[in-house]
Amino acid sequence: MRETTIVVIRCDGRFEIDVERNWTYVDLRMKTRLIHTNNTYNELLKIAYEAKSLNPNQFRIKMKFIVRSYYKLNPIEIENDRDVKCFFKEHFCIDTMHTSPLFIEVEALQDTLPLQKTTVVGERDSDPAIPFASRNGSNRLSTSRPIVDVNVNGSGK
Repeated sequence: MRETTIVVIRCDGRFEIDVERNWTYVDLRMKTRLIHTNNTYNELLKIAYEAKSLNPNQFRIKMKFIVRSYYKLNPIEIENDRDVKCFFKEHFCIDTMHTSPLFIEVEALQDTLPLQKTTVVGERDSDPAIPFASRNGSNRLSTSRPIVDVNVNGSGK
């Protein structure tokens, strides 16, 4: 039988360093999940996406935990199955009043092309991919004119 534990998930906040130089997570929401302690990274990640009701094709989740120590350690990102084992080890090392929560950071994925920069009248455009009209209307590059000023006076000249 697989052992389970309650894990507090902290999300929608951000990490800050307090006056004693300890990491704290502020402006947060909390959720709880009953989780098998021998879950893999992918299983834990699936639980995190479910807890936030997010689509993995639209968002990237980073899972982190804090090791309570006399040393001032940065939050540790969970990136693989070994990190998940370390998280649960830390989770159980601390008494029940201070169990180590799972922190979730969310980033939107870029699935669309960035908008092209619009050129202001009078500005020299250095982007070679921007379309232009040649003076003779042929839209072909000429070796006699290596620099093209776009919209210098509104007529392309």
